[in-house]
This record gives sequence, structure tokens and C-alpha cells, in this order.
Amino acid sequence: MRKSHLSILLLGISLSGFAQHACYDFKNSFVAAAVPNKDHSALSDTFDIEHTHLEYDFTQLPSNQLTAKASLNVKMLQATSAFRFELDNFTIDSIHVNQSNVPVATMGDFRVASGLPGSWAVGNNAMVEIWYHGSMPADPSGWGGWHHNAPYFFNLGVGFGVNPHSYGRSMFPAFDNFVEHSTYSFEIITELPRRAYANGLRTNMYSVNGDTIMQEWSCSTPISAYLVSVAVSDYQELERTIQTNNGTIPYLILARANDTTNAKSSFTHMQGIMDSYEEFFGDYVWDKVGYALTTQGAMEHATSIHLPRTLADGTYNGERIIAHEHAHHWWGNLITCEKAEDMWINEGMAEFSSHLFLEDVYDRERYMTSVRGNQLQVLHYAHAQDGGYLALNGVDHGTTYGMHVYNKGAWIGHNLRGYLGDALYKSTIASIFTNHAHENATTSTFEQWLTQESGVNMSGFFTDWITSAGQVAISVDSVSYSGSGSNYTAVVGVSQHRKERSNYLSDAPMVLTFHSADQTSTFSVAVRVNQPSQAFNVSNIPFAPAYVTVNEGEEYLVGSTYELVRGNGFNIYNLDACLARLTVNTSTDDHEIYMEQHWAGPENGSSIARLSTGRFWTIRGTWSGDFDAEMRIFYDGRPASGALDADLVGVTEDSLVVLWRPDASYDWQLYPHFTKNTMGSSSNAFGYVTLTDILPGDYVFANAPEDIGMEENEAQNEGFKVYPNPSSGEVIVDQYSNSVDTSLLEVYDLNGKSIFATQWALNIGWNQYRVPTVSLPDGTYIIKTTAGEERVVLTR
Repeated sequence: MRKSHLSILLLGISLSGFAQHACYDFKNSFVAAAVPNKDHSALSDTFDIEHTHLEYDFTQLPSNQLTAKASLNVKMLQATSAFRFELDNFTIDSIHVNQSNVPVATMGDFRVASGLPGSWAVGNNAMVEIWYHGSMPADPSGWGGWHHNAPYFFNLGVGFGVNPHSYGRSMFPAFDNFVEHSTYSFEIITELPRRAYANGLRTNMYSVNGDTIMQEWSCSTPISAYLVSVAVSDYQELERTIQTNNGTIPYLILARANDTTNAKSSFTHMQGIMDSYEEFFGDYVWDKVGYALTTQGAMEHATSIHLPRTLADGTYNGERIIAHEHAHHWWGNLITCEKAEDMWINEGMAEFSSHLFLEDVYDRERYMTSVRGNQLQVLHYAHAQDGGYLALNGVDHGTTYGMHVYNKGAWIGHNLRGYLGDALYKSTIASIFTNHAHENATTSTFEQWLTQESGVNMSGFFTDWITSAGQVAISVDSVSYSGSGSNYTAVVGVSQHRKERSNYLSDAPMVLTFHSADQTSTFSVAVRVNQPSQAFNVSNIPFAPAYVTVNEGEEYLVGSTYELVRGNGFNIYNLDACLARLTVNTSTDDHEIYMEQHWAGPENGSSIARLSTGRFWTIRGTWSGDFDAEMRIFYDGRPASGALDADLVGVTEDSLVVLWRPDASYDWQLYPHFTKNTMGSSSNAFGYVTLTDILPGDYVFANAPEDIGMEENEAQNEGFKVYPNPSSGEVIVDQYSNSVDTSLLEVYDLNGKSIFATQWALNIGWNQYRVPTVSLPDGTYIIKTTAGEERVVLTR
């Protein structure tokens, strides 16, 4: 089930890998005040509705008037003198309990039948018959409840503007909670050409009188009230079969005549979706696969999903939503969240499933593109859409169906897969569905089930990803190399960076990937990040590494996103995951550029400026001496765009600058090679900076007068800077002079041997010298002038 939201993209930067429709997009956004979800689970402590039989007369259509009867087979669990239930908007004509008429009254959210017969005692069942009529209600949000859109007449069993969200009471007397599971049967009268369809299998259809027909349906698998489905229209029945682990079952698509051809095409991959889910989740236990095309949805009614007809338009654009709703037959319909506060178990895992099937039906690249697009949506927009950085569990009424629940829930589904590994993940999830079918799960019980079935203690994972708000980025802070030929050793420093959370990740499986200077070789090693900062010793690297990255494979996602591009000559690259654009003007040799955006401010601050708390970047790669390029990085403090830089440009952009460092072992310094474009106004919180020269290292937005970095550097090192460091090519020396002068510039190795020396003519102000390093082997060198000295590492 999905709802709509607005994604505002930056000047042509698109989430191209996430272009297909997603389920969240097909619910109307209705975010109420931050109020708690009502929980009516206590109804099920006193009584258990074992079976509900519904009799509907739709012969008055298109008039929105329903005459109905509900017969409930109810067991008393605790001694009581009244039977409470929910039914919205309808007039109750009478209630019988074991054929005895009883009075009924309305008390708050409930209808209350009193004067129950004495024979109805604890442990006994009674037949509760309720006759009612009236106009069927719609949810105030316009999404859920009854839809009276001729020629379509149907329900959606969840309402975003009602509390509780479960909205079975818009159709029949119910316990509208997630813990009550009942079987259902239906007798529905319509006038041809309209036919009625419901959950389960059709057991009978016959003529009542002329064009008036009766259809009978039976759902023998217990479901919650919000999963009950009725759709009425002049449908054509596209009858098929589908293969499951337990054999062949009916597969029914309902579409009006003009939509049948398109529907056949859009559902082409249904067997592949089924195969994928049974491989990862275990057996499909239901007796039918069914979809009814409607004007609104999508809604995961068990075995009779209501899907907007626009999603079955003959293309595969709606395929992820088709898959999402089918996945609910495991996530939500077979195991159901106990309370709305744990909706991520239903919706987050179903949304993850809408990525998962892509790997089996298409390929791994298609799956990862979808997963990465989803991750980027979360990092960019979820906090703005949902009013803050939220934990997945404990959401309130307004965010029960928000981006955190759906999209971050899907992110965590991917991480759970990566954390356990495919073999253990598949066996664990299948065992949970087998051993806990038709049960309810809280976040705590789901953690216990995962731990029990996998043999892996999942408490750390749940603390890291479910019960903690905010996000954590992971970066390579520093690296040193030793070795020669085909045997190198590296010491790699890695750090975590937090956004809107107090705790670090306790156990993050990451991969370090080393890249060769000739761009032909990589070497990867798995590590576990479990400290705020830690160092990893990596040996037996079979080449001289040019640079190292963390988490390129992204089998386990954190709050960092990256782009890796290769080419030669002129190129323009949209680096969507970094909200940047790279223009390469000249590059005789092949270039390889790795850029990573960390969606948290750097943990170590700066004495010269106020750093962004929201993000910073790392640029690494290999390129030749004539490489000429510029990087455009967008800043945006507008709320509708995620307010990523509101801490720096919320009032004015005048003091926005760019700081740089070779790596985290160095202090931040003002980056001298950038320009700023405020897009016509310095108070619109939107624009971009252009890096006119690109150096390896870390970059961050900051607030400071543009000369403060220079002043601080002059005070600290008498106007002397050496960068980039480490360097994979030339080394640049900047020196400030108060007069026309000369300075001896020398390069030494660590044994004190002079490698290079020259008299450097200085002008007033800043001077720059590019030290030739082509003939120098990799290693550590000392660069010295009259203003200072600094060690620099050459790695190629």
C-alpha cells in the first residue's frame, strides 16, 4: 500500500534509477498532527471473532446506499455483559445474539450490544447477527474507505484520515485492529453487467431474478479486518493459473474491457515475482492470486488486491507496485504488525520486496539501482516529509505511512539481507513465516524471531537501524602504504559520522576496495566497523594502490552515497548520488573519479569556520597532469528540497565557503579554487559552488568570511601550504609573501637526501609552485621553504 509525495529535484539532477512508480507514491499524503495511534486491540482480549459472513445487496448502485447483514461467530474470552465492536456511519436496524434481539448503543468509537444471553459464557461461541444500512463512508483523506466512482465501486481497507488506520468498519461490523484474525465468507447481489469480487475463491454464482445475480466467495485463511476486499464493476475476468511451491493455484485479474490488453502486458512477470518471493520468504500459503483494477489504491487486500488501472497501462512502470502488494501476502497478511507503531514490518519489508524481485526477474544491477535510488530518497527527503529524523518503530498517527516506514524500512530490509547473507537470510525468513504464520509481531518480537531462527544475536542490528533515529555515514579518513612490486600493505583509518543521533553503528559489515593507478585492477577486503574511529591493516594487495574506498558494493547501506565515473577527453557527468555535476574539459589519458557524499557533517570540527552538520564530500581517483575539470556542487536550504544546508544558508548565502583537507589527519582549510553562484539571490537558500580545480581530499560547506581561512593559515604556518596530500600526481606549494622576495624550495627524502631544489621568486601575496614528481617513486618526502616544511606522501 502506498501514498503520494512530492520529490523536488535539483536542476536536472534526477534519481534516474528510481523512476519507476513506487507504492508510496499512490497514497494521498494526509499527515495529521503528531497524535498517537488509537489501539483497539483490547477488543480482542474479551472476544474472538472466528468467522464473519457478509451479505451485501448492491442492486441500488449507482446510488451510494447499501443494505447488508453481518453474521459473526464469536467466542467469549473474558466474562462481560456487553459486546463492543466498530461500525462507521451506518444505521443498525437490529442485532440478534443467538437469535435473541439485544439493544445496541453508540459509546465513543464503539457500538455496544448489551443484555447478552446468559448462555454466552467464557469459552462458548455465539452467533451475532447485525442488520444495517446506509451510505458507505470514505476516509477524510480521500484515500481509504468506500469509493463510489462509477463504473467502479470498491473499498480500500486503510484510511489515513481516520484513527485507527484500519478501516474495515467502513464496510462491516469489525474489531478494527491488527490482532484480530478471522475467516470470511460473502454473499453479494448485483445487477448485470456488474459483478462483485471478494477475498478468496468464488464458491457459487447464480441468477436470483433476471439480471440480478448472487456471487458467493469464501476466504478460508484468517485475515485482519483491513484486508477484507469488495470490488464491483462490469469486469472482464482474465483467468489464469500460477505455479507455487505447493502446486498450481488460480490467478485472476479483473479489468474492464478497454483495459484487458494492457493488463495482460503489465502483469507479464507475475510468475517471476512469485518465484522470487517463494525463494526468499518461503511458501505462498493463499488459495488465489488476485488483482482488481480500480481508480485508486494500491491496497493489499488478501488475494484480491485493488490496483489503480493506471499502473496496468501495458508497460512495466507499475510493476514494482504490483510486486509490493503481492509481497504483503508474507509481510502484513501472513505476519502482521501488532500495532500501527510497528508498521515498518508490513510496509517497509513489502517495499524492500519491490526491489528484491528485480534481481531475479532482471539482474543484480537493476536491483542495486533501485535500492540505491531508494536510499537517496530517504537521505534527501524523509526527514522533511515526516517532520524530522525518526526511528522506524514507535511512529505516530501522522507518520505511520510515511517515508521512514516505507523507504527507510526498505533500506533496512536490504541491510538485513546483507547482514545475514543470502543463504541464512532465506532460511531464517522462511522459518519465521512457517513457525509464526497468522501471528502478530512487534519490533521486539520480530527481533527475537530473527535471533532464534538465525542463531545470530540481532539486538545490535535493531539498535543500529530500527530503534535509533538519524543516520550514520562512514568514511575513509586516512591511508598509508608500504611495500613494492605485487605485495603492498595498507593501514586504513575509517570513521563514523552521525546526523541527528547519539549512538554509532555497533557492527557494520563494510568492504574496503583498493584501486590501481592504471584503472585496471581492484582488491577488496571485508571489515567490520564497530567503533567511532578505527584502523584496519590490509596485507597482500597485489599492486600499488592509488586510492581506497569504503562500501562500493553496498550490500549493507549506510549514510554515504557515491558515484564512480571513468572516461577520457571531454565529458559531463551528473553525479546524482552526490548532488553534483562534473565537467571534464581536458583529459588526454583516461580519468577515474570517485566522489562520495556523506550525509552527516564531519565529526571533527574546525577552528576557522562553522562546518555543515548535514553533509560533506570525499573525492578520490586517478587522472593525468593535463586533467582540467570543474565540479559543480549544489547547496539547498529550502524545506521542500530537504533543507540539506539550512544550517548554513537558511538566512543568507553570503558567508558560505568551501573548506578542504587532504584527509582527516589534516586541519580544514579554506579552499582557494571555488566560485559561488547564488542563482540571482543570496537569500533564496539555493545555488551552487564550482570547484575550478579538483584535488583529492575532503570538501565541506561552511560559514565564514572568505578570508578567514587564509588568515588562520597565515597565523598557524606563516602562509605555507602543501597539497594535495597524499598525492597521486603533482604536489602544489602555496606560500604567502609580504614583499617581492625569493625562497629556496627543497624536496628531501626521509634519509635527508636532497631530491630537488630551486630558487623560487615570490611576489607580494600568495604564490604557487607545482613541484615535479614524475620521476619520484612512491613514498614520503619533506618539502621545505623559508616559510615552513611539511611531509607529503606520493601514492600512484
